[in-house]
Amino acid sequence: MALVLKRYIQVASGDPSSLASGVKQAEHGVEEGSNVELQLNFHMVFPLFEETANGLNATLKFAGVEPWPGNDRLVYADPDKKSYFIRWRKGFEWASIIVSALWALAIIFVALLLWKFFKVVLMPLFQQYPWLAPVLIVAGLLIMIPSPKEAGVGAG
Repeated sequence: MALVLKRYIQVASGDPSSLASGVKQAEHGVEEGSNVELQLNFHMVFPLFEETANGLNATLKFAGVEPWPGNDRLVYADPDKKSYFIRWRKGFEWASIIVSALWALAIIFVALLLWKFFKVVLMPLFQQYPWLAPVLIVAGLLIMIPSPKEAGVGAG
C-alpha cells in the first residue's frame, strides 16, 4: 500500500488577480507528474453554474491540460459547496492557462448577464418609452466631453 501525501494550501482569496498570482506561485513548487487540485469557492451558485464548469472543462481539454489518471474530466462542479474543483496532472505550467480560461469564462458570463439585462429590462423600457434611448445616448456622450476646466481652456 502506497502512502500518498496530500498538501492543501490556500493560495489566494479575493479578486481574480490575486488568484492568478497565487496559483502560479504555488504551482512552481509542485513536482512534474504530480496531481494538482485547485478549489474555487464562490459566494453563491450563479446561473448556469454547472454549464460554465462544463465549458471550462472543454476549454482546458482543448488546451491540452491532462486530467488525473483514471479521470476523464478536469473540472467538477459541486453546487452544494458552491465550488469548482479543477484537477490536473502537472506536466507543464498549466496554472496560467487555467487562470486565463477562468478569466475568459468570467468575461463571457458578464457579457451574457449584460445581454440578459438588456433583453429583459431595457428593451421593454425602450419599447414603452421610445424617446428614452436617444436621451440616454446623448447624455452618455455629454458626460464624455471634458469640461473647459478639465480641458485647460481659459487657464492663464
